[in-house]
Amino acid sequence: MLHGIGAYPGFAAASVELKTYEIADRHGGVIRSIDFARLMADYGPTYLTARGTLIRLLREAGGDRVDLRMATTVSALREAGSQVEASLSDGSTGRFDLVVGCGGIHLSPINPTVSPELSRNETSENNVSPLGT
Repeated sequence: MLHGIGAYPGFAAASVELKTYEIADRHGGVIRSIDFARLMADYGPTYLTARGTLIRLLREAGGDRVDLRMATTVSALREAGSQVEASLSDGSTGRFDLVVGCGGIHLSPINPTVSPELSRNETSENNVSPLGT
C-alpha cells in the first residue's frame, strides 16, 4: 500500500529496520535472539516507525484524497461496485477505494465482517485488511 501511494521511500527512511528481535530479562541479559534474515529474504525488510510518523507520511502522500479516521473501528464491510462501504463504530459510513486498518498490537480483527467472497489472500490474520480512499 505504501508503494502504491508513493510513501514507501519516506517510510523506509524514517524507520528502523528490524533485523533481530531480542528478548531480555529484567537485568538486560538476552534470553533469546530472533534473526529476521530468512523472513527478509522471502518478503523484504521489516521496518518499525512511530505512529505519528506513519500518520504524517500517509497525510503527505494522500493529501486531500486521504480520509484518515482515528479512534474508531470498522464494524462492517460491504461490496459497493468497485468500492467498499464501511460502517464504523462511531456510526458513520463511507464508500472507499481502499480501507487500511492500523492499530498496532491492540487492533481487533475485522475479518468476520469481511465479505465471504474475499479470499484468505485478500485479508490477513495480522489484521491489515484492504479497505480507505
